[in-house]
Formats: sequence, C-alpha cells, structure tokens
Amino acid sequence: MRWKPQVWRRWSVSSLVAEIQARWTTLRGRSAPGAEELEVSSLKVDTGHGAAALALSPQGHAQLLLPVASGERRPAIDVPPALEIAITRLTDGGSLRTYIVVTCIESVLDRGFADLVEAVLTRILDGDPARDALAASIRDLGALFARGPTNPIDERIIRGLVAELIVLKRLAARDPRAPALWFGPDPERHDFRGGVHAIEVKSSGRKTGRVTISSADQLDPPVGGTLQLWRVALERTQGGAAAVALLVRDIEALTGPSAELRQRLATLGCTDPDAAEWNRLSFNCEAIDAWAVEKGFPRIVPSMFPGGAVPAGIHGITYELDPAVAAAFQADEAAMEAAEARLLATLA
Repeated sequence: MRWKPQVWRRWSVSSLVAEIQARWTTLRGRSAPGAEELEVSSLKVDTGHGAAALALSPQGHAQLLLPVASGERRPAIDVPPALEIAITRLTDGGSLRTYIVVTCIESVLDRGFADLVEAVLTRILDGDPARDALAASIRDLGALFARGPTNPIDERIIRGLVAELIVLKRLAARDPRAPALWFGPDPERHDFRGGVHAIEVKSSGRKTGRVTISSADQLDPPVGGTLQLWRVALERTQGGAAAVALLVRDIEALTGPSAELRQRLATLGCTDPDAAEWNRLSFNCEAIDAWAVEKGFPRIVPSMFPGGAVPAGIHGITYELDPAVAAAFQADEAAMEAAEARLLATLA
C-alpha cells in the first residue's frame, strides 16, 4: 500500500478533537475502497521519523498512523477490545517507512478515539517517543474502549442487507437516482420497484442454494407489470469486498451523498453504516442469478387460494424455494439488464 497525502490547512492544537473528527469524515467522503494508494491526512506532528497522520482502514474504521524507527515493536500493553494495533510499512514519497497503526474498530467510539489521538500527539509534542506516547495514552484512556458491541445484529439481516446493496450498486452505476427504487427495508412486498416493474432480492450462502420466501405475495408480480427474483450468492470471509460500509461508500461514490439511501438504512436500524456491529461480517459475491417470475413459476401466491386471499386465521406463510426446479424461467445477464432498465426508466 502506498501513501497518498492530501493537502490540508495547517493543524491547530487548540481545536484538535473536532479537527480530527472532521478529517476522518472528509476521508470517508474521498476514500475509494480497493484503491492502491492510502489517502491520509497529515497532522504536522513529527515523531522523529516522519509526520503522524490520520487514515481509514479498508472497512472504513478510523486510524492513527505513527511513523517509528525500522524494527520498532508494538507497545507492550493490554489493547482494549475496540482497538487494534499493528506495525506496518508504507511507501511515502518513494521511501519505505515503518508505522504503528492504531485502528478503532467501533465507529460509535470515534469521539473517544479522537481524545486518544489528541493525548498521543500532545505527549509527542512534549518530547515522548511515539511508542511511549501511545502506551501511556492507552493506559490513561483505555477504559473508553473497554466495551465491545452490544446486541449483535443477526447474520441474516446483515447478509440480506449486503445482497440488496450489491444490487443497488448495480443500479446506481447506471443512474445516480437509483436509491429511489430501493424499498427493501420498508414494509413493501418487493425490494426494488419502479412503476409496475419489480425485482425481489434474496441471499444464499451457495451458488445453488435455496432462498426463503417470507410472504404469500412476495413472488406476486405488480398488476400489469413484471417481477424478477434475484439470488445473490454470498460467501462469508474475513476482509471480503462485500460489507455494509464498503458498499454504502461505493454507492455514494456513484450517487453522491444520498438522503434516500441513508433514510432506508435508518429504517432498517442502520443509522451508521460504518458501525462495527453492521460490519462484523463481510462476504465475497460469488454469483448473481435471476429468474422471471411469471405463470408456471414455482411459488405460493394469493391467487392460489379461493377468493384470491390466504385463508382466514393464517397470518404468515414462509417457505423455501429451490430455483433449480425453475430452469425454464432463468434470466441471463441481458434479461437482468433489461429488468434494471425497466425500473430505471420510471425515474425519467
């Protein structure tokens, strides 16, 4: 990874905590996931081996970078659960330098992390070596990071959100207004809808996996319109490219800041897409398959029941569908793109 410095106004000690938080916010708006160069904000505080800096991890977590001597080791201290400390080497202006990298893996603690960064930099300005300044600051402020995330988000919810965000990213690549078509977190029967055309998205752990249909009308096309069922195969893996924070940043890189996207996320309870609880899992997208849901497709819909309604007293129907039995209805990439075009045409 190479160092790609940004140009910032001269740093002011008097407004450090607010300045630090503002810079992380700016970096989140500029960072491109997967980029070969690491964008950083220099803090103009020299550790004796170069300038300290702020950065973001590939998952979007706030980081402090402290240049140290080659061969330097991590501080010999107990590291709080919400922090990670590593030694790494980065290319800065053609020179390979060694850094202590401190990462706060819980975005809800960014304010406390800014306090920690202030304490570290203050000690460095007073003459302490970077390693000692970090160790002393963590001993003083470590209690701020002692707690881990509470009430973990269910894996099924994270997996489902990731699948829908992957589809939304496809749509946003074609039209920046695409978030207006996303209704997944809302109490609507289809995840994406434009006029009388819809796409229902389901996640699967395998390329040939079954999908769970959670209501009798979920595979019922809009009246006079079309419906495709998309299965997103997600393989859970550490450091995968498909994670909530990364996908939201990818989408907003295409759409710009999106109030509609953020509102839909908040409806799901995801008020901060960078939060650790929403990014504790990451995936690789193995495949996206689609089927045209029309007459003859295997499903349970209200029209199957007398009077076109689910019998009285039945308040929910959930079933597993194996799309392998619907090979005759499978849509190729051209058909998937045509379905996207139908939805996007309603934004005109």
